[in-house]
Formats: sequence, C-alpha cells, structure tokens
Amino acid sequence: MASMDYQETLKKCQKLSQALQKILKAKNRHDSEFIKLLKSALAAAQEFPQEQLVINLESHLKDLEAQTQELLRRRREALLFAAKEAGLPHKRFDGYDRIGPLKVLYREKKVILEIGSEKLRELEEVDGSQLLATIKESLASLEKEPFKREEFFRQLKYAYFLKKEELRPRDGWVPIRELFPVFVLTRQLANRAFMAKPESRTFQAYSTAQFVYDLSRFGRQDWGCNGERVETRTPSMRETQYAMTLPNLESVEKSGPQIAHFRIVKRESG
Repeated sequence: MASMDYQETLKKCQKLSQALQKILKAKNRHDSEFIKLLKSALAAAQEFPQEQLVINLESHLKDLEAQTQELLRRRREALLFAAKEAGLPHKRFDGYDRIGPLKVLYREKKVILEIGSEKLRELEEVDGSQLLATIKESLASLEKEPFKREEFFRQLKYAYFLKKEELRPRDGWVPIRELFPVFVLTRQLANRAFMAKPESRTFQAYSTAQFVYDLSRFGRQDWGCNGERVETRTPSMRETQYAMTLPNLESVEKSGPQIAHFRIVKRESG
C-alpha cells in the first residue's frame, strides 16, 4: 500500500473522528442539528474504507516481515562486505564479528556493540550496511573524546593513590573496577564548569567503554609516563567477572589484555 493511500485514509479517518467528536459534545440529542450530525458521521463512516484498510495493513505487515527476515539472514554478510568496501579491518567469528576494535554481537533484531569487555551501545538494526554506519559513528565518538597522554596518566595516578589510601592493599594492587568510579571523579578536576558550579548539570559523564578505550590508547605507546609505569594483573577464575578487558587497537584477531588489578610503580632505571 503506497504512502499516499495511507494519507488519503488518514484524511477520511480524521473526518470521521471530527464528526463523532461533534456528536459527543452535542447537548440536545433530539433536535434537527443533532440529526444532521448523525447523518454527517454516517457519510464519513461510509466513506472510510475500514475493511480495505485492514486488508492493506495486513498485506503491508506481511511484506515488511518478509523483508526484515531477509535482511536479518543477510545482515552479517552485508556488514562484513560494507566493512571491506570501507577499508575497515574486520573478521567473522562464531556468533559475533569484529569491526576494528569493536565486537558485534547479534540477538535476533538486536545488535550489541562492545569495546573490550564493556557494552558501548545496544540497538535494533537488521540492515548490515546501516549497521556499519552506526559502528563508524560509535568508533568516531570514542576517538572524539579528548585524550592527552600525560593528563590521562596524571588523573589515573591521582585516582589510584586515593583508592590505595582507602583500601591500603598489600603490594599496592587496586581492583580495576573499584578504581574506575574514583577516576571519573578525578576527571572533574579538569572540568572548569563543574569546578565553578559543582552540580549534576555540569558533571561530565564518562563510561567504562571510554575508559577501556582510553587505557588502550595510553598503553599503545608504552605503559610508562614521567618516570613511573602502570602494572596490571590478570584475574583468577573467581575474579573474572570483576575484571576489565581492553580492546586491541592494532588487530581484529584477538582481544587486548584482561585486567583485574592495577597499580602504579616507579619505572626501573637502566
């Protein structure tokens, strides 16, 4: 059914609706004016193609569902083809794909985009080429976050020492997921709007997805900065759910390191 058909049906529906509203608002239901209203509503109802509308809607729905299923069937192939055409690194795995550093998981119409271990975005998309556009937009959003390596390390170090002072762990190891919220707070020190007026409106949100991406950006060059270095420890079996996995920014073949605990130590000389 063409959109113009829907538009014409909508006009007739609105005409009937207006006639019925006048009937409902009428105070005297026994005068000639009320009879005119009834006749007007009857004419509008006769003009309104109820049965044909149902048939057309059912047909449109059936066609749309068939198209959706076909797009779903071809979605992964279409996505990988579009990624190849765009020159983006990509690889197909069992149950998911990698486009650049992003992991793409599928749940019927739903698509989940992850960066490392963290969910970046969840959406409904059945068209593979349209999905690539969203992926590119999501990657651009991660990259758009301002990143100055020394400033990032300075904030990270401040958050680490605050958390270490609270926990007083042996050997200085701090759980990475407990470090994250403190890091979000230390970032506000560089937020002039928040420091001038500390309230929810000026608070700058910062996601775990952005955090693992920025950690990877930091470690891409080297894990050291200004005479100190970041050390990480992988999780035990019991700690896996509390760990964070960094994205691999260089290859779609494998993930980045998995981190359960974090510490900053002085860089060894020589």
